Amino acid sequence: MRRFLFVFLCAIPLWITGQSPVQLARTALLQKDAAAFVQQAHPTLNVRILSNEGVYSQAQAAQLIRSFFKEYPGYSVAIDQVHEKKGQPHFFIGEWKTNRKKFRIYVLFKELNGIERVHSFEVQEND
Repeated sequence: MRRFLFVFLCAIPLWITGQSPVQLARTALLQKDAAAFVQQAHPTLNVRILSNEGVYSQAQAAQLIRSFFKEYPGYSVAIDQVHEKKGQPHFFIGEWKTNRKKFRIYVLFKELNGIERVHSFEVQEND
């Protein structure tokens, strides 16, 4: 019964918003909301921000992403490519622009219990 309730409660945002986890993660990133972004992730996710790389819990990943947002405040965030074809890996690629630099953002999803979840988040300099 507890497992059913957990699955039911986790699925509610999809019913309310009608958005897939890919769309929810994309929206959270565009809104610079690290906590909402990692809510769409696996319990652990691969994070690579510039030269720092590792596998982190959702809480740790949110903290790292939030630190990146703070250190490089984006004045423009755009998602250039979104791939959500059934039976193929889902991902999106975007650009994070600051006053000082431009970055490419890569987000890869993998299925977990029938739901696409963020598997990896990567930020690279884009000069």
